[in-house]
Amino acid sequence: MFHSLASFWAVLVEAISVIIRVEAIMEVCSDDWDYDKSLSASYGFRRKNFS
Repeated sequence: MFHSLASFWAVLVEAISVIIRVEAIMEVCSDDWDYDKSLSASYGFRRKNFS
């Protein structure tokens, strides 16, 4: 699938950077979510208590 180990790592790093960006966007938008209906309910509960 990959021509070399270098291209494999390049794809892996790109995927990680995308995940980091998604997490950052979720962090910004999370205040508007209904935590009771989201998969991150426990995270939202902790964040509201300790923010």
